[in-house]
Formats: sequence, structure tokens, C-alpha cells
Amino acid sequence: MMRYVCACLLLFVLMHPAAGAEPAPAVSPFSPAGAKAHQRAWAEHLGLPIQVTNSAGMKLLLIPPGQFIMGSPQDEEWHRPDEVLHRVTLTKGFYMGATEVTQGHWKAVMGKNPSFFTGDDLPVETVTWDQAAEFCRKLSEKEQKPYRLATEAEWEYACRAGTTTPFHTGEMISPDQANYDGNRTYAGGRKGVFRESTAKAGSLPPNPWGLHEMHGNVWEWCADWYAEYPKGEATDPAGPANGDRRIFRGGCWINFPAVCRSANRAKVAPVSWNFHLGFRVVRVLDGPDQIKR
Repeated sequence: MMRYVCACLLLFVLMHPAAGAEPAPAVSPFSPAGAKAHQRAWAEHLGLPIQVTNSAGMKLLLIPPGQFIMGSPQDEEWHRPDEVLHRVTLTKGFYMGATEVTQGHWKAVMGKNPSFFTGDDLPVETVTWDQAAEFCRKLSEKEQKPYRLATEAEWEYACRAGTTTPFHTGEMISPDQANYDGNRTYAGGRKGVFRESTAKAGSLPPNPWGLHEMHGNVWEWCADWYAEYPKGEATDPAGPANGDRRIFRGGCWINFPAVCRSANRAKVAPVSWNFHLGFRVVRVLDGPDQIKR
């Protein structure tokens, strides 16, 4: 009963901050209701809508600033050594694509479609990191607003949406919730359909912040060069200044569910491309973009 009362009081404070006061940052863990309350509170404080749609037809959701534990505990099934737990603070909110960039979005900005699976509502794939970055550059020019790839920390924070479990769906995930190899299971979950291709963007349930297909469908390029995580806490991390492999996150339609975990990291040369590798965008809210690419 006391926990329920405390949770209700927290939601009230988030939704009704003192006049002119900055809302509390979204400090993980928090419930789906808490995620939505943080989102609403920051939208009201910043005078911005929770969702915007740009000229390419891309829907973007406001992700509030906050703090979370990045990585995975050693007892998480399929934990990897480079997923060391550490606290991360993100001091600025941002808009993130509600879905992966679709082929329709890509053609509206870039023209020729490189994808193996074709359909305007399917995620664009078979793109290199440089091509994804060029899309962001051209979209920024078209919109006169700064777009870029998410940092690895922004990506995991947005994917988790307050959760500390292997997936934003909880300890397990099912093929009804994400597009992966449904012949495989994780932590006692059930088997299901293996679609053997990409799925329509936005066709699977979103996380509490309204982001679809953060697990599975296509891998998503991130802004960072790969490196081991920093020792101790980090604020607005953006990876090293240079390197030879770029980060990509989220898993894809052909992967085991374990590979689609929130904490799982992957890296490859930025010139690489494949029919399971795409991206989603971030739009900076205001001021100069501090992320070095």
C-alpha cells in the first residue's frame, strides 16, 4: 500500500512541477506510467510536443533527459564482458525516430533505394555508416534542424525506457513483440513465428516512450566508434574521437533473441553493409550539437 501511495505521489510531482521549475530527470528504474509522465512533464516544460512529424513523414518522440545503468549484470543470460554496468547521465533531451528509417523516408531524402527487401513501409537496410550519416546531413539541410545518429548511450537509454531487464518487455520477449528468429527462445520464453525478412516499420508494439522495433527487425547504426566502457560514471558519453569500428545496436530479424537484448553491443567497419543493417535518427532539441562524429 505504501509503495502504491509513493508511486502515485511521484507521478503527481512529475506531472505538476512547481511553476517554472525544471521537472525531475528520468532516473531509472521507473514504470511505463512513469516513463510517460516524465515525457509529458518535459514536453510541457520545454514547450514542445511529445510527437512531431517532419517533411519526410518521419514521426519522432521526445525522450527526456535522465540517468540509467548502462550494460548488463554478470548473471544476465548471454551477458558479454564488454557490457560492464556503469551509471550514465544524459543531460539533454532529444527527439528520436518512432521507427527505423523506412525506404519511403530514404527515397524522400536520398533518392535511390539500396534495400534488399523492398517496400516503402519497410526499414531501409544495406546502408553503410557513412550513408546513414549522409542521410542525416541531408535531412538536416532539408529541415533546417540538426539530425544525427543516436549515441550508443542515447540508444540504450531510449530502448530501456526505465527498465533494467534484458528487454524493455521484461525478462523475456516473444515474436509477437519483436522481429527475430522465433525458433529460438530466451530465458524460458516461448517460440513463435520466424518471419525470415524485415517487418513493416511500426507494426510491432512500442516501448513506453512510443519507440517501435528497438529489439530486432534491423540492426541500427549508432554515432560512436567502439571502445570499452569507461570505468565509473559517465555524463553524455559519445565514444572515442576515432577508431576502426562503429557501434550498431538492437539485433535483427535473423538473430537469436539474446542478440536483441537492450545491453548487447555490436561493432563493424563503417564501410560494411548488409540486408539486416539500418538505422534510426535523433533530432537535437536546440543549440549546437555537441556530439562529435
